[in-house]
Amino acid sequence: MINLKKLTWIILIFLLAAQFTGSAVAGYECNNLVTIYPDSMEWQYIEVISGQESCEFKNKTDDLHGDKDGFVSAWELLNYDRYYRDTIRDALKAEMDVRIDNSTKGITVENIDALIPVEALGPVDTQTSFTNTFCVIYGFNDDLLINGSTIWLQGEPGSFLNVEFPDNTQIISCEGIDNVSIHENLLSGRFNDSIEENVVWVDVLISYYVNMTSDITDQVDNTDNGSNMSLHNSSSTQSPFLGSVWILLILLFMVFFIKKIN
Repeated sequence: MINLKKLTWIILIFLLAAQFTGSAVAGYECNNLVTIYPDSMEWQYIEVISGQESCEFKNKTDDLHGDKDGFVSAWELLNYDRYYRDTIRDALKAEMDVRIDNSTKGITVENIDALIPVEALGPVDTQTSFTNTFCVIYGFNDDLLINGSTIWLQGEPGSFLNVEFPDNTQIISCEGIDNVSIHENLLSGRFNDSIEENVVWVDVLISYYVNMTSDITDQVDNTDNGSNMSLHNSSSTQSPFLGSVWILLILLFMVFFIKKIN
């Protein structure tokens, strides 16, 4: 029988091993935060880098965009920033990563921005933790989202995905997402982690419905208010028939009064 002290040590060793293993595996994490508006969409690509992955990132930056001196400087990060934004722009020109009703018609890339933190600076062999953020702004033609019923997104296998539609949107179903969670206009999960080799991108298809009932209700309410006002005005107008009756009664009263005097 294992005593309590020995069991405690076994549990502690197991937890420490799990922690270190988890840290090694979690050296790179890609997150996709998508916010959809009636006339545009914002897609943030967020890279969380730590451990040995941070050294590999700095080595590539120094080798490909710097002077290969073993140190990442500010101008080298600036070169990496420019290169990566151009790479995203060229990739989107070749193939857009968003479609509405299986079409890219009416969707344009408005802006691409990037944020590289200062933690990515320094010696290439020093492990650090930092987050790179790339943001792409898409524009939609008028009523493109309202008239559509599906939106298609393309992302890195296994990466986290969070999608927020406008408030008056109901998400109906989705395909290509693992561990999906749907609540009205919010969706989260992960792009399918493909078991096939050399698969760089996987697809997600989301079916949605834009509820226009609130707008219609507002229009009906405005119409009713006008109708009520009109009815009120009509009821306050004196009827010509009632006016004639009053004139007739006055004439009869005057005739009766004149006869009584005579």
